Amino acid sequence: MYDFDGKARLTYVSGDSLREVVKNVVRNYERRWDDALGHKRSWRASNDYQFSADYYLLTPWDDIEGALATVLEGYPVTASILDSTGQVFIEEAL
Repeated sequence: MYDFDGKARLTYVSGDSLREVVKNVVRNYERRWDDALGHKRSWRASNDYQFSADYYLLTPWDDIEGALATVLEGYPVTASILDSTGQVFIEEAL
């Protein structure tokens, strides 16, 4: 049971690092993640962070913004999505 209308998405949030976790979440929402080292890369933060508490996350079907906000809470990074391509970028929080 959940408290929103429409279709739900259940995501298993897991990985050894925050970068790996975010990449898995992005792919679960069928958005674009680029592991390249150049200017097109998705992870733009200078640091990665340890992640050790796996959990399930329930959101409305297309609510990747809410999913990323939950996953990134407490970390000094922020997510943005380029609407034209669906690519997700992670950068240092200001």
